[in-house]
This record gives sequence, C-alpha cells and structure tokens, in this order.
Amino acid sequence: MSDIEKGRRYPPEKKLDEIAEKLKLTGDEKAYMLDIAAMTKTKIISSDLPKYIMEKDLARVALRRAKAGNLSDEGWQEVIDLIDKKVTN
Repeated sequence: MSDIEKGRRYPPEKKLDEIAEKLKLTGDEKAYMLDIAAMTKTKIISSDLPKYIMEKDLARVALRRAKAGNLSDEGWQEVIDLIDKKVTN
C-alpha cells in the first residue's frame, strides 16, 4: 500500500474496479478515476487500456499516427465523434 501511495507501484485494476463499483461510478467517472490513478506513476496509462491497445493492431497504428501528427484536441474530438457514431449504429 505504501508503494502505491508513493507512486512506486500502480494500484491493482481489480481493486480500482471494486472501488468504482462500491461508489457506483458512471463509466466516465470510472475512466477519470483510472486516469488519475495512472497519473500517480510516470509513463503509465490507465489500467483499462493497455490490454485493448496491445490486442488491436490498428489501435496502435492510430495512436502512433496521432502522435506523429501531433493530433489536436479538436482532431481527437472528431475521432471520438466518429467512434460514437459507429458504436450507436
């Protein structure tokens, strides 16, 4: 627990899931909590993302292209809007 508090160790995803469930967090609130937990440790992303990113080749391609092109927040919003449109159809 001390290592987690000092940012030397990432909190276990299972525990974060339990906290989110107990607090009855919405999906957005849980994502925010995971992002905050990731920010406590340098060069770590939210615990709900690595497995998905590593399983999806095109997700990695898209992220690398966005990084190389320095995609703006507006550009990312367009990507999110496109995803939302695809998911709801």
